Amino acid sequence: MTQSGGVSLKRDLFGEVRRVQARPDGHEQECVLRDTTLAARGVGWLARRLAAREARALHALRRVAGVPRLVSWDGRRLVRSWVAGVPLQAAGGVGRPYFREALALLRRLHAAGLVHNDLAK
Repeated sequence: MTQSGGVSLKRDLFGEVRRVQARPDGHEQECVLRDTTLAARGVGWLARRLAAREARALHALRRVAGVPRLVSWDGRRLVRSWVAGVPLQAAGGVGRPYFREALALLRRLHAAGLVHNDLAK
């Protein structure tokens, strides 16, 4: 899989998260790259462990609509599909339909044996 360019979304002790263009199967698509090779010294092992956990969760949710798709995981870099959206606090007021849809998605996550640790995203 090839990937190009991108925009940094977050940089912290665990590495960097970038929005990139990737070609996992020859077709270009927007993706998110979590790169643990850029983790701070001493926490790379934890960054890889957390990314591996994310990869397992995305794999478990591969048939659930409304969640990103796992594109690749090589033990150091995780690539998942991009899901467009804005943070809830920036949405400028959401109504009942939003919360009905969010609750339905949360129930699908729970049915798959998973929970989300940050429902504001």
